[in-house]
Amino acid sequence: MFTLAFFLIFSSSYALYNCSKRALHVNPSFNTWVVKRVKKTQFTSIIVLGVSYMNLQVLYGFGKGFFVFMSILILVNCMLIALTPLGIMKTKTLAFLFMLFLGIEYLIPFINAS
Repeated sequence: MFTLAFFLIFSSSYALYNCSKRALHVNPSFNTWVVKRVKKTQFTSIIVLGVSYMNLQVLYGFGKGFFVFMSILILVNCMLIALTPLGIMKTKTLAFLFMLFLGIEYLIPFINAS
């Protein structure tokens, strides 16, 4: 579970880096703006995700809280990818597939219980 969380954080960072590199190739004047934007969004997203994860741990306990945290993580990743100057369809599709997969994973315990 934690491996998946770290993988998602690193993949979103790589997607942001990739978007900024492509934006620089298109327009070099984006240089400082893109770098500042990527650094700010990554830093704030890590803080927000950490705080939301701790809150969810307290509210829901470990099992359910982890899956809620993962869905929030993926939603934030989608927003970060959308914030980059040039959104890449592949990264958006990948983020959507992760969200779909974890949504199904989150619903499985409820389906089994009923």
